[in-house]
Amino acid sequence: MFQTGKEILDKPQVKNIYRVSPSGLNLMLDCPRCFWNSKINRLTRPKDMIPAIPIKMHSIIEKYFDYYRELGQLPPMIQGTIIKGQIARDMPKTLSYTDKNGMTLWGRPDTYIMQGDKSIVPLDHKTKSKSPDIKIHPGVQIQLSVYSYLLNKMGFKTTNRAYVVYYFPGENIQLHEGMKLECKVVKTVTNYGLVETLLDEANRVLHGPIPKSSKSCIYCNWRKEDN
Repeated sequence: MFQTGKEILDKPQVKNIYRVSPSGLNLMLDCPRCFWNSKINRLTRPKDMIPAIPIKMHSIIEKYFDYYRELGQLPPMIQGTIIKGQIARDMPKTLSYTDKNGMTLWGRPDTYIMQGDKSIVPLDHKTKSKSPDIKIHPGVQIQLSVYSYLLNKMGFKTTNRAYVVYYFPGENIQLHEGMKLECKVVKTVTNYGLVETLLDEANRVLHGPIPKSSKSCIYCNWRKEDN
């Protein structure tokens, strides 16, 4: 029998096998319906076009950190900042933990800092067009809290902190001398309780009927107009 688009959307196709990342939790907060559809019906939002330059910059920064990891020291760009310790070695690329409800939470920090007391602190790289505000975006705050939470659940010694290093071009107008790259380090306090609350909410959403969309969701509004 032919099924309409609405019937396909409303009928769960996969049950009880869920993996969620920080971006998934942020999607749930933005629009529960889009989150439900992404996991149940594999119906995802259209992907944004990501400029090639930030992708390339991120790759260069990671190689820069890899080089100084092998030397056992902090890269010169972040020496003398609030970051103390060294880049941790032999850390997993992917962190994961399955909670009491069977939900697997996972994430991939850019790198880790091992402090003097052997505690591991996640660090994330972000590129900006200019020097950023000190206040961290709520979505990034969730991302970093997830990384710290996962490290703790996987048995690493942790603290309730994380670092974001923002990279942005300097004001050097003599481009033939090379473009100057500056950075700003921001420390944030992570929140394990927030992560557990979001995991419980994700389980509740995914084990229930399709939820209402967020009033501000442009994707759900577009589908309504399209139908």
